[in-house]
Formats: sequence, structure tokens, C-alpha cells
Amino acid sequence: CKKRLDDEADQAVLDRLVYIIRNENQEYTDEEKRAVKEGKKLHENFKGIEKFKKIFSPDKRVEMKTVHVDGETIVTGIATTVVDASVEECAASQYSGLSSNLIKERAPQRNITSLEVKHVNDHTLYYVTTRDIGFMLTPREGRSKVTWMKEEGGEVVIDISDTKDVMEEYPVKESNHLASSHSVWVFEPLDPIGEIPQTAVSFTTRVDAGGNVPVFAANKNAKNFLSTVSDLRKKFDKSKEIEEYKTGGEIGVARNKIELSLLVDSSELTFERDSKGDRLSLGRGAFGNVLVADYHGTRCAYKEIKPSALSEETKKRFFLELKLVGKLRHPNIAQCLGVVWELGKNGILFEL
Repeated sequence: CKKRLDDEADQAVLDRLVYIIRNENQEYTDEEKRAVKEGKKLHENFKGIEKFKKIFSPDKRVEMKTVHVDGETIVTGIATTVVDASVEECAASQYSGLSSNLIKERAPQRNITSLEVKHVNDHTLYYVTTRDIGFMLTPREGRSKVTWMKEEGGEVVIDISDTKDVMEEYPVKESNHLASSHSVWVFEPLDPIGEIPQTAVSFTTRVDAGGNVPVFAANKNAKNFLSTVSDLRKKFDKSKEIEEYKTGGEIGVARNKIELSLLVDSSELTFERDSKGDRLSLGRGAFGNVLVADYHGTRCAYKEIKPSALSEETKKRFFLELKLVGKLRHPNIAQCLGVVWELGKNGILFEL
């Protein structure tokens, strides 16, 4: 169905960006560097302010705060949480999500009535929106330039700033207000829980909606902006696995049994697809599908293991097979190229 194909397409874009953030150096213009620097400055300036008012967060694991003076147009909001995913996954999810099929589907829930995205390169895009902010107020339009940058310490920053670069291509309607905003995402790596990566996420947004905006309207729209943090947390939520690990479960233990040189990150694989957009399958094995994938330019077979098949007996069979094929080197036997062993993604990679 269309939704499944859309989800798979979004996931493919996400996986590719995770790989880029993790492995590929980016060349930035002076303008892009300045934008990220200003984004970090915004984050630091508001991080320690105590006069923020806490607002109700529907997600108890996300803290939301805002500050707004009644009658003024500027409102600043901050949302913080910890996400059960790597820095690269968090940043890639938020950045690629701006142009995903999912955001288009959920646009009405975000009060977005029109949305256009124009990519510049792997780390910068233009984001053009029109929002209905309700309360009989004039629709607000936004013209933003979005840039992500990975710092030396592993932190990733996404800056979202006003831009005039696309005003000619996307003029503001006479009946609408052009809103001004500056937002920044900061993703900082934390110590993992077992094999589950942890990332501290902070989203700071400063919006000048234009016109006279009452407090209740400002707070409602601020909450809509900040709720994207909750969406990100829920997307990667692994509370069950963490609880299982803390209470002595097997999560993460199995990965330690695999030789380090064999471990492959799932983001390094690109799966071939048929004319319908489905992942190309060579058939089914004892554990699950056998798919065709590209691994750094090498066409290979990926012997998938479905999560539902991961019983203790299946794990024993899997590791027994792995010990054998991982050491075999023979012209008549397909060589094992690596193993993917992550939460929800498990399989062996063979040459074709």
C-alpha cells in the first residue's frame, strides 16, 4: 500500500543521512558556519534562564518551558528530553523529517497549510511554510534555511534561521504575515544503557509571529512547535528494552558474542527494490527473508532475522552458524561479509 511504500522511502532517506553524518566530512560555506555558530549561541543564551514558565507537556519525559509577554509578538520556547538513539539517528530523523512523506501527512495537525522544501546539499535546505495559527489571526508564513553540522566532540547542531534567499521564488501572500524565527536543535551523546545509545536533545525556538499575539495563543502555538521533541522521543523509544536490560534481560548481551571485525552498521546497507518499490527478495531462509543489498559498492545477500524469530533457540542456531561461516574461506562457499545486530535489525551479509 502507499503508506508502507512512503514509510520505506522515508526510512531509506533517513538511513542514508545517518551514514553521511556518521562517516562523511562536509564542506561548509562561511555563511553556513556563521548560522550554526549563532544557533549554538541561542542555545547557550537561553539554557540557563530561570524566568521561563513551565507549560504542560503531554509527554512526561519531555520538559517544555516558554517565556512571552502579553501583547508582544516574540515567544521563546525550550523543550528537552533524552532519546534512546544515537546522535546521528536523532539529527538525521529531524533533518530528513522536514521533507518526509510523514510530515506532509501530519501537516494539518501542525497547522501547516502549505509546505515546500528545496535541498541545497547534504547538510542544507530551504524550508517554506504557511501556518494557520488560529484565534482569528492572520496566517503566518516562514522562510527558513536549515543547516546541520557535526562537532568534533560528536555533538550535532541543526540551525533553522530566517532567510531572504528564496523570497523571489516563494513570495509572501499579501494577506499573510511573514513570521520571523530562529530555532536550534542540539544533540549531545550520553553514555549508552547496555547496547542502547542515549542522546540528550534540546530544542530552542524564538519566534516573532508578527502582529499582536495574546499569551494563550502564543503558548498554544509554542507547544505545537515543541511537541516535535516528543515525537522524536517516541519514535525511538526503547523503554521496554532498557527495563529488560536493567532487570537482567538479554538485550545487548548477544552483540558481545560477535567478533568486532564482523559488525556492520545497518545504515551502511542500501537495499535494492523491485518495480513496486518493495525490497528485492531472493527467497526466505530459516530465519527470515534473504534480501539484495549494496554494501559499499558490493552487491550482496542479506540474510534477515525477523524480531519475532529471536527466541533463545534461534539465537543459539544463529551464533552457531555465524561461528562457522565467519571463518570459512573457500571459492565454492559464499563468504560472510558482516553481521548486523541492532535492536529490531538483525542479519548476516553474504557475497553474491
